[in-house]
Amino acid sequence: MNLWREKYLPDKEKFKKEAWAWLETILGVIPGKSGNFLRGFSYGLLFPTFRRKKTSIGQLTHIWFPWNIIIGSYSHIGKGTHLSCLQYGDLMIGSYVMISPYCMVTASGHSFDSIDTPMIKQGMFSKKTIIEDDVWIGGKSIILPGLKIGKGSIIAAGSVVTKDVPPLAIVGGNPANIIKYRK
Repeated sequence: MNLWREKYLPDKEKFKKEAWAWLETILGVIPGKSGNFLRGFSYGLLFPTFRRKKTSIGQLTHIWFPWNIIIGSYSHIGKGTHLSCLQYGDLMIGSYVMISPYCMVTASGHSFDSIDTPMIKQGMFSKKTIIEDDVWIGGKSIILPGLKIGKGSIIAAGSVVTKDVPPLAIVGGNPANIIKYRK
């Protein structure tokens, strides 16, 4: 009986991830503002870091390990966006943050230090990534691990952010550079 249980029944952590994948998929297809609200409400019920935050979450958004993400109030995560965080607190999103559709914000990546081991077998790393309050991230932008996006800054659409962004800066491009500052 124990061999059968070990082979076919997942442990508690694997079950949690599998159950979340199913629920996220089901919630992810509900369209419109009602779907955004329902996803934000559901995340609030399930994950303490989203509780009472009035977050709206766009359709087909994928959040890897949402129980590890800390998010402020009144933020919006756009349609088709991917968020990733392996360790609790390594991805922090402030209040009043607007993440436009199809962005990728990650606090994790794949290790590749050894040239003698295939990269797929080297595991992953996690670095603290912080998006401060009142930030607007334009559509299809990418925020790489280990960065700090300063309060009140704007990331232009399609940008690849590879270094910290100072407060009130407007950045754009690949790699993103400062275009100007908000006054």
